[in-house]
Amino acid sequence: EAGVRQREIRMQPNKNTIVHFIYKATQYFQIPDFQRPYTWNAAIVEAFLHDLEHVRATSRNHYFGTVVYVPEADHFTVIDGQQRLTTTLLMLVAIYHILREYPEKSSITAEQIRNQYLYDQYGAPDKERKILLRTVTTDNEVFKKIFEGHSLTADEAANRQKKTYDQFRRHFLQRDHLE
Repeated sequence: EAGVRQREIRMQPNKNTIVHFIYKATQYFQIPDFQRPYTWNAAIVEAFLHDLEHVRATSRNHYFGTVVYVPEADHFTVIDGQQRLTTTLLMLVAIYHILREYPEKSSITAEQIRNQYLYDQYGAPDKERKILLRTVTTDNEVFKKIFEGHSLTADEAANRQKKTYDQFRRHFLQRDHLE
């Protein structure tokens, strides 16, 4: 339309590891409200875990899939890949919580996981920019409560994010060497 200026966005594919992708120091990931809420179920999460175990056992690379995002001033708006990104961060939250309770399960500390992949420790103190994932409105409070270890309402406890977190927690509690 006349008078409406659109920002030019150029697609630049970039091959990266998930570890390097999610470590964005002072940036956070914003999943916009037009995206669907988190939908992965136990079977999909189990397949995700199976793929991770296979990658670890064979020391091979695994195609994680694409994540399409738009860089903004202080965050990345995730356009595609939000389910995989949210799942990965829920897994890291579960491992973070386990290592807080059982530090002997890894040479990596809970604080390292928290500070490198889950929390913006360098952000301006006057901004609500601490957790590195902002999900769609319906899921954001649940993700925040899971990360902070707060109690959830009955409706929040039925949220798929909470179920995925619990599945990861059960899975990794049974394992040592969580590196």
